[in-house]
Amino acid sequence: MTKDKNYDVSLVSVETIDSELHFGPFSYEWWIVCNQEMEFLVPIRLHMKVVTHLSGHDFILTVVKGNREHFEQPGYICTCESFYTTEPSISSSNAISTVYQQMFHTKTRFSGPMIMGFDKPDICKKLLEGVLFRPYFVNLELVRVFVFGIVRSENDQWGYAGVGFKSSFLFYLAKKHCLFLQEFEEDVCKVTIIYKMEVEKIYCASTPNLVWERIFSEQGTKVAKLKTFTGRMLFGIENTITQRLIQTLKIPSCSLSDWNNDVLMEEVYSYHLKRRTISNVDWRKFLNKWKEQGTIIELHSNLKQLYPLDHKFSERELNAWRIMLRNIGCHDVTPFSKQDSKLYEFGFLMSQPVNFYDVSNTFWNCFQESLTTNKKGDDGKQRILSIIANDFKYEELQKQLSVSNDLISKARIHCHLNGPGGSSMKKPSFTREKLPSEKLQEFENFINDKAHVVMSSYKTDSKTGAPIKCLCDTKQALWEKFHAEFPNGIHRTTFMTKLQENEYIYREDLGGLCSTCSRYGYEIFVDIRKLIENKFIDSVKKKEFLDELEQLQRFLK
Repeated sequence: MTKDKNYDVSLVSVETIDSELHFGPFSYEWWIVCNQEMEFLVPIRLHMKVVTHLSGHDFILTVVKGNREHFEQPGYICTCESFYTTEPSISSSNAISTVYQQMFHTKTRFSGPMIMGFDKPDICKKLLEGVLFRPYFVNLELVRVFVFGIVRSENDQWGYAGVGFKSSFLFYLAKKHCLFLQEFEEDVCKVTIIYKMEVEKIYCASTPNLVWERIFSEQGTKVAKLKTFTGRMLFGIENTITQRLIQTLKIPSCSLSDWNNDVLMEEVYSYHLKRRTISNVDWRKFLNKWKEQGTIIELHSNLKQLYPLDHKFSERELNAWRIMLRNIGCHDVTPFSKQDSKLYEFGFLMSQPVNFYDVSNTFWNCFQESLTTNKKGDDGKQRILSIIANDFKYEELQKQLSVSNDLISKARIHCHLNGPGGSSMKKPSFTREKLPSEKLQEFENFINDKAHVVMSSYKTDSKTGAPIKCLCDTKQALWEKFHAEFPNGIHRTTFMTKLQENEYIYREDLGGLCSTCSRYGYEIFVDIRKLIENKFIDSVKKKEFLDELEQLQRFLK
């Protein structure tokens, strides 16, 4: 970072470190290099505020959460007297340059980090107060790996990194600027590919090298440039800084006698639990209640009292509690069997709680009874099973209800068609009535009248062999004539259906002339009509000739 200019900057408000932002998936945007000679980064604190004196005016810069491009990245708001940014800017440079240009009508731009005082040691020192771990970058040839979590373990295949180690880097995957989030969870290494806040793919394996071998195998040429690195290199584990931190890392712990040491207990809490649970949990109240209650405590029920009623514990959160308790001198007494544990013998623990009511078994027993009493078929067993068929896997339904795959499949289809437990839809029935012979005779008399049809002298129906009948008018006009003559005759739909048969055509030739007369008396008019339409440009003359041609054609008919 250049030091050509020395701006007058004052840190007005230090504010807080947010664990979700500064140590979350997108935390690489919340840390900045304070000095090029320094390896570790300085936090851009949420709601921090600085005042910079420029051209006789005080410019106030405030950091907020979210900008117009990303709501998990820092946004910058700048104000100076009556001038201000209308929305959080994506960088401090844009924020202060925008306001400065509004005031002085110039195109001057400023370096945001220097304007905010990140080049000043005293400001960086204040921003680092209370920071237990400072992330850093590992520079590879193609990517910069951002390491924002260090934990030690005894697993040599993980490079002695442990659960809680986290790193990330940005890389173009099929022209998408994706974030590769790398972390250890329980006994697996996980790589999550994120694009624009959406998870694209998650890969898991037992070691960093194996998980990246899976990525190379599946993504192919998209990540071909990264194949020069091993999985441990891409995780940032083999870096000298990482290995030095892992080797010197001491996991904070204490004994029961140290529970009154507030500094040590806060260090244990910050290391093991703080970033894995809600921010306002009163963990000291839990420990104080434990000391008052005795030496044995039931973990789950007492933890629930610390959290809101709608809070749901994740396995990661419960594991963090267990690890912290082990590191302050507590032990789990329940892993022992009933025979091995003396607590059962003295009555402290029971194999089954008093007044225990197993809701799960009651549910499955009731459902099994319903299936047994109902008959087979879509209105019996299928309908009953359709209530839960889509909510459980095949294996679970087979295990609990002893039903076949075929019945489960039919029950799911029943659920899609009729809803869970819905009655089967009855197929519609159609009633067909035969037309009376009198009405059919009326139609035959009408349609064979030479005033309505003309029988062709040379064309016949390919199916019946009967001569083709050429309709003298449109079907609608013929229907109106028929309905006027026979008001109680067949209906319009039946009439039109009858005329759709191949025996009836509309004006295909002139009145059923022979082939020679049809050619020279009718088909020639088609050629003349095309000639007029193609050769005449004047629309008025074209219309006159077409009208005369129509009259000649009618006269010939």
